[in-house]
This record gives sequence, C-alpha cells and structure tokens, in this order.
Amino acid sequence: HPEHYKESIKKERSSMVKSTDSVGGELQILVCTANLGNTEPTKTSMLAWIPPSGKCCKVTTLENKKGMPTDSTFDIIAIGMQEATWKSYSSKHTTSSRMSDLWGGVSQEELNEEVQIEEVLSAMDDENTSYIYNMTKHILGRSYMQIASEQRGQMRFSLWASDRVQADIFNVKVSGANTGVGKVLANKGGIVASLNYKNTQICFLSAHLAAHEGDSNYRSRCESLESIFREGRTSGLSKKLDDSMISHHMFVFGDLNFRINFGTEVEHKENLRRALEMIENKDYAGLYRFDELQAGLSNGDLLANFKTPPCNFPPTFKVRPQQNFVYKEQRIPSYTDRILYKSAESLSDKLELMSYEACSDFITSDHKPVRGAFTLIPNTAIEGMGQRLSGTFTLNMKKMKAWDLPAADADGYSDPYLMFLWNTEGITHGSKSLSDRVRMLIQKKSWPRIRHIPKNLNPDWGDAEIVLTCEDIHVGQMLYVAAVDYDLLSKDDILGVASIGLKELITGSRPGEETIVERALIWGGKEVGHVQFTVDISRLRQKRRRTVFNGRGTIRETSILMQKYKPAV
Repeated sequence: HPEHYKESIKKERSSMVKSTDSVGGELQILVCTANLGNTEPTKTSMLAWIPPSGKCCKVTTLENKKGMPTDSTFDIIAIGMQEATWKSYSSKHTTSSRMSDLWGGVSQEELNEEVQIEEVLSAMDDENTSYIYNMTKHILGRSYMQIASEQRGQMRFSLWASDRVQADIFNVKVSGANTGVGKVLANKGGIVASLNYKNTQICFLSAHLAAHEGDSNYRSRCESLESIFREGRTSGLSKKLDDSMISHHMFVFGDLNFRINFGTEVEHKENLRRALEMIENKDYAGLYRFDELQAGLSNGDLLANFKTPPCNFPPTFKVRPQQNFVYKEQRIPSYTDRILYKSAESLSDKLELMSYEACSDFITSDHKPVRGAFTLIPNTAIEGMGQRLSGTFTLNMKKMKAWDLPAADADGYSDPYLMFLWNTEGITHGSKSLSDRVRMLIQKKSWPRIRHIPKNLNPDWGDAEIVLTCEDIHVGQMLYVAAVDYDLLSKDDILGVASIGLKELITGSRPGEETIVERALIWGGKEVGHVQFTVDISRLRQKRRRTVFNGRGTIRETSILMQKYKPAV
C-alpha cells in the first residue's frame, strides 16, 4: 500500500480505545471465500455471506457443537474473493452514490467518511476495490477495521479485526504468488497474509487454482499450491521457511477448483445424471467420496497435515445465479470452493471448527460462497493455564540421519546437511564448530548446522552433534530441522523441513535415556522425506561456587550442575 494509506491506518488505529480480551480468552475467527463470477454482488448476496455486524449467531453451528453465544461477534474475519472484477454499469454512478442507493439508511456523516477513504483507495486501484471495501465496511460496522488488503489480478483478499482485539495484533504482513499463464499472470495464484496475536502466529492463504476436470488439471492445481507455498512467504523466518511451517495455525481457502471425479470413462451426461441424483437424495457423504481434494489429502498429493471438513451441503459449482442450488449442465457439480486448516504440533486441540456452510442465498455468481467459523485459544491464554515450562535446558542432538530426500541436482542426487532454526529468543547454540564461527563472522548471523554429505539421498551423519540451550519454554516455541542441499557456487536449497514443539520434546523425554525423534520433512505443502535424531535433555539444577587457590592468588570458580530432565508425572 502507498505510504499515505499506511499513515491513515495508523491514525485510525491510534484513535481507537484500548481493546479488551475476546470473550473467555478465545479468539473467534471467520473465514469466507467467494468466486464472484465477474459480476457485481448485490446487497442481498453480500448479506447472505458476510454476517451483519460480524455476529456469530448468523452462522449455522455444526450439529455436534455447542451453539455460539448470541451476543458475541467474530474477532477476525478473513475474506477471499476470486473473479472479483466487473464493468461498472454506469460511469456517471460513482461508488458513493451506488452505496447510497444500496444502503438508504446511511447518514451523510458516514457517507462523507467513506468518500474520504474511497479517495485513498481509488488512487491505488480501480472502482471495484472501493465498492467492495465500502460494502464490507457497512456490513461489519464501525467496530471493525481492515488491517490488511491485497489484490492480484482478479483475486482479492481483506482481513478485518474487531476493536476488541486490534491492539493485540502485530506484524501484519502480506505476500503472494502468481500461477497463471507462464506462472506470471495473476489470473490464478494465491495471496498470503500473516499476523501475530498474543504470541500466536496465524496465517491465511486465499487462492484461485486452475479450472476444469481431468488429471492434468488436477496435477496443475497441486503444483500451483506448491508454488504459492514456496514463493508467497511473508517475512522473518518465513523468508527461509514457508508460512505453513512457521505458523501456529494456518487457513487455506478459495476457489481451489477440485472436482468430483467418479473415475469412470462414461459420457459426461451419465456422470452429470449420477451427481444430480445423489444431490437430489441429499447423499452428500456419498458424493464427497469422489471429491478430488479429500482424495489428494489422503494420497499425500498436497497440503500435508491440513484438514478439510466434510461438505455436508450441496456442491457449490456450477450453479445458476439464483437462490438455492440449481445447476448448469456444462460441468459436473463439484465442491470447488473450500476451506482447510492446520495447527502446529500439540496445538491442534486449540483450534476448533464451529461452523462450515455454503451460502445458498448468494445469487449473483455461478459459485455459492463458503464460510467457516473457528474458535482459537491463543498461546498466552494456554500459558495462563499453567502450561509454561520454566528452567534452563540443554538439548544434545546426535545420531542424525534422513532418508527419501528429493534430488536437487542435475545428477539425480543432493548434497544434504541439516540446519536447526527456531522461532523465538531464549535459545542459543551451545558449542559452535570452527566452520560455524567462520560462517557467523561472514554472514553476521547463522543457524547451527552439520556437515554436508555429497551425492546422497539417504544420509547418515554419524557422530555429528548439535547442542542447544533453551531457557523458559513458552507455549508455541518451535524447533525446525531443515534438510538443505549444499551448493558451492550458488544459494543452498531447502529440501524439506520438520517442525517440533519444544515443550512437547522436553516433556516427552524419558529420564536418563536418549529420546528418538522422527518427523516427516515437508516442503511446498508436500511430504518429501524423513529425518531422525536422538536428543539427550539435561536441566540446569543450580549454580555452585567455591573458592580455590591457584598459587598466584584466590579466584572464585563457578560450575553448573546438570541433571537429566525428569518430566512431572
């Protein structure tokens, strides 16, 4: 965004009252995705998709979940749109006058305020952006502020936060990747946004993937997701690792275009008849068994460790632009519009899906939008439950090996080494080798690593050793083990990354024994191999001081007593 727009956001933020904690310490998140079909959405359609005033009671809670409080509102609302450009119906009708026509109850004061914001937005983008912003702002109301927005071609993404949580949101970053024609054009691709809320890293990826049925298009969609993960990194550690690895919780949503695939060679009419019959009988579970996305997750083709809830509603594509689900016959009805989510190790029970539904009253597109409601317990709230691990710990990692690594070089091999990274302060490298010291001197900062092994996809590093010292382990502190391909004349390439919860690693160790740690390596959202090592964990017990005489005078000697860490029973 232009600097003057950033400054306007800062002024708006600074003028707000101090926010209070969300209800019960939990964060209510709503994820919304819609393919607008290059048609201007009506007020009725938008209200059927975006809950007025952000009220939780406007979404339908899953059958096995307790209903959301009637007076609560969502704290964070992520909105992804695809094919979100259209031609204005009248050049004389400004965005402000169109909004006034649609929202007859808007006061002149509110309208003037929107006009000022519109002038900033119009300087950056086209009229459609102003229109969508104003309509969303009116639906959500004054208690919400847009904290991030991005447009890539016909894809749009916006992130809204209620005034209850705005003061606790930091480091909002936006990136993305194009996967359209030649992997350059932005007719397809993804937008990635990340933020930190109470020591909890949350990431959103809104995507529009390749269309149409068939195996080649399915593979193209899987490859596009890999590209978005690898290229659409936001900031900090994610410049080296992708956001799916460094986030505590991540959401992927959009028109992902995965289709119903019956796997038969019969004519289109027969597959269409079969799908429509299952829809008429409300056999959504039976139809879902042929969904490409859930099959791909099971086969490991994409989005490793992500979950997608079953679609207990009619397919969202390809429908006629009217109420309810009336399908066009050119395509097999499919669940193209989706929401997926994942959490870091040991945090999956802190993110709960409360609602997942299609919006049948959205009437201006050949897609029906989808929205999902989630309840999230942030890391600081978990620590408030006594989950922090106090003390100083030493982790001695050895007997390292990996297998089934991908080939990164033209000769069909890689030259792998392991590198250890982390997402917080309070961790230091205990015993740096000479090569580490030289690298730190040259690069000013370096993560600890072991030697590389030439031409090997199943390396065993033998007696290599890494020692880390960790002080006061907080919830959500992660250790990342990256398998990296060494290149003499160019930048080293990440082969795959494993993430490990530090607290769980320490508390899961056995007293007096080396603990074997094995994890899958992930890169681009896919499993690409495995890594294994042992860890010997000791805990600082006390400091002991004594006075000694060395012949030239009295000196004070300090030694540290260490003990094997014994987890509490």
